[in-house]
Amino acid sequence: MPNIASQTVNPERLHSQSRLRPRRSAGFTLTELIIIVAIIGIIAGVGIPNLLSYQPNYDLRRAASDLYSHMQKARLMAIQNNKSVQIVFAGQAYTIQFNDGTECLGLPRTVHLSSAYKGGVQLLPSNPYPPPSSAASSLTFNAFGTGNSAYVYMSNASNSAYYQIGALTSGVILKRRWDGSQYVSN
Repeated sequence: MPNIASQTVNPERLHSQSRLRPRRSAGFTLTELIIIVAIIGIIAGVGIPNLLSYQPNYDLRRAASDLYSHMQKARLMAIQNNKSVQIVFAGQAYTIQFNDGTECLGLPRTVHLSSAYKGGVQLLPSNPYPPPSSAASSLTFNAFGTGNSAYVYMSNASNSAYYQIGALTSGVILKRRWDGSQYVSN
């Protein structure tokens, strides 16, 4: 067996071998970068329109959830403060206040849908689907947490999705989405 330590290395031979192999520097070639940019462009071209079409339904779902949450908080404030809380719907806004007109701390005084949701959500004057019914102009919770049975209807700007949000006389608050044939809880 030959002794590896006793073998000598010819420096001229090493130098000639390194000249035969081209030196590669670290990094990407221009062709590789162009291919990567093209792939990113294709993915963005397919993905961004899908994302933009999802936005109106997202805004509607968020607005319906916010109103549902505000109704829950208004009901709790009525019980905690032993006085009625009223939510008044007017145009494309709703106001939350005690029946004597004072502000409910911790709740927004007025929510303007056009500014809060970039104009992508609207309150409807009535139920767009059978059975026909007018949307409520106000909803009141008394000191016991019960109140009048009332519903409001929301849709996105393109009228392609709908929500029904309201309360029963027992004080139970409901948020329902139109599924194409009926309102269903979600």
